[in-house]
Amino acid sequence: MRTFNGKTIELLAPAGNFDIFADLLESKCDAFYIGGKNFNMRMHRKNFNFTNEQIEQATALSHQNGKKLYVTVNNLLNEREYDSLEDYLLFLDSIEVDGIIVQDIALLHCAKTLNLSMELHASVMMNIHNEPAVHALEKEGFSRIVTARETSFETIAKWKQKHPDMEFEYFVHGDLCTINGSQCYYSGLLFGQSSNRGRCMKPCRWQYDIEQEGNHYDAQYPLAAKDMCLFEHIPELIAAGVNSFKIEGRMRSTEYIKKIIDLYGDAIDRYVEDPVFFNRKKDASYLNDHRLRDFTTGFAFENPGKAFINRRYEGTGYFYSTGKVFSKPMEEHSIEETQTIELKQLLHHAKKEGNTKETRLSVSVDTFSQLTVALREQVDTIYVNAFGFQHSSGLSTDKLRKLRQEPNQSKLILALPHKMSDVDFDRFDPYIRSQSFKECFDGILLSDLGSFNRYCKEDLALYGNYPLNLYNSTSMDYYLDKGLESACLSIELQKNELSEFLKGFAKDQPLEMIVHGSPTVMYSDLNLYANTKKETPAYQKNRNGDARLYLIDDNQAYHPVYLDGQHKSHILLYKELCLYPVVEELTQAGVSQLRLEIAHYDDAAFESTIKTYRQKTRQNPYDPTQYSLGALHF
Repeated sequence: MRTFNGKTIELLAPAGNFDIFADLLESKCDAFYIGGKNFNMRMHRKNFNFTNEQIEQATALSHQNGKKLYVTVNNLLNEREYDSLEDYLLFLDSIEVDGIIVQDIALLHCAKTLNLSMELHASVMMNIHNEPAVHALEKEGFSRIVTARETSFETIAKWKQKHPDMEFEYFVHGDLCTINGSQCYYSGLLFGQSSNRGRCMKPCRWQYDIEQEGNHYDAQYPLAAKDMCLFEHIPELIAAGVNSFKIEGRMRSTEYIKKIIDLYGDAIDRYVEDPVFFNRKKDASYLNDHRLRDFTTGFAFENPGKAFINRRYEGTGYFYSTGKVFSKPMEEHSIEETQTIELKQLLHHAKKEGNTKETRLSVSVDTFSQLTVALREQVDTIYVNAFGFQHSSGLSTDKLRKLRQEPNQSKLILALPHKMSDVDFDRFDPYIRSQSFKECFDGILLSDLGSFNRYCKEDLALYGNYPLNLYNSTSMDYYLDKGLESACLSIELQKNELSEFLKGFAKDQPLEMIVHGSPTVMYSDLNLYANTKKETPAYQKNRNGDARLYLIDDNQAYHPVYLDGQHKSHILLYKELCLYPVVEELTQAGVSQLRLEIAHYDDAAFESTIKTYRQKTRQNPYDPTQYSLGALHF
């Protein structure tokens, strides 16, 4: 292991299978990360990943050669998978694997119950992007955090000052994504192949055109990221407090990855030996000449904007080795009678006998007019978006205070942004602790571990949003036991998984599920509106075109993109969710709060949808060809 000024520096290399691992054993890395045949984020190719026997052998060989070995257990787990996890973790612990890399918070419960000695590392898929989340994980016994890809060196340096014992791991080279880790759901909803479960079909690398305000842009690949390369920034990585320099590439060949490892290893050694006269440029031209995509430094120094995007062929969803397309756009599924019947049968098996929980309705609002409609219709829980899509919202604390003086049984909940930075807490903390907040709101809706950790000790009612990715009852219990009033289920649960979840769930707190509209299915720190303004339109299609931005795929499907108050991009479904045909079965199985995600609707459609779900007639008033069951199609 390398050190510099008392700081440990680890060069962490990927190994996709045992043959590649064996070839890299004498490379200049300090540690490897690998995956087993289950429970990891690289599940597409059968000739990759390690059997248990190979993991044991790789662990022994790593230790004999003075290297560490970490195993990825970093996908979201359904109920049946969680039940089989214990034996696997006990096996990994018994062979003295150095650590496991995890996403699902349920693994924390399992690790504590089993009293494992392995280190716990938070995967990049935990999307850790604020200091309260770092604090929470440190309290829970995590020794390392793989930072979110959108984290800057400046931010890591601040975290390191507050948490000197926490190790930080940073992707320094390889594949990137424009979508926030764990916040891309489109692959799961469209293909039944969840990016949170190691089977992403990479819709971000499809070719899209763009339309906005009547202008048509030949945008090519507006979501296709360049590759990370921080080869020339080793001094900055070390100064920021990064302990582990992670090279991406568990699906890469030995020939590709070994040279990269050795060049980075040599550069680190040269800097450690001679930091004053360190030559950043040495060997950089080799990496540039042999790149698969163009390079970027990502978010290490600032939000890169349009410069993050790779337009060339190599930036698309093609396999490098064969030129074959990774996936193609397909039409979002319509509501099919056979799927609906099967879903009803599965939910019937999960039916709770003697279920006396009152069914409640919840809705997200962006504007004052939507809020007044929701109050008039006596919606039980109203989530008021702090940074909504409607930037002229008409909302203010004074207006909310006056509304609350009128008699109404609705609960008003302040919905925090999907992503809370440390700067955002500086804005929200004083407001949430103020008398004005108490006069306006009954609680907060939160979407990340950091927000939960920040506010769980306050005298506040807390509600869990779908970006928490609660995929199994153990992860749900983690938050409910620590104080959530209710929580929204993962939007990626498939019908069998939902049925199994509901069968085993026995808590008193309400379970919420999005039953209509569109949640955000891809969430990005890149401002696609600003990026598009830098382009020249190919032609004008309609002088009075929609102000919204649309991504148009090869099937001519229009994917709407909304910009929130933080200038983050939210890509929504073009064929929206409608679970109206199975609402009765859902409530009988234990889903006690039905959520409408319709803040992007105009006022008339907004009111009509609320009325429809309030009336709950048995006949579906929605055209099934225009709506989808989402992940419950599968």
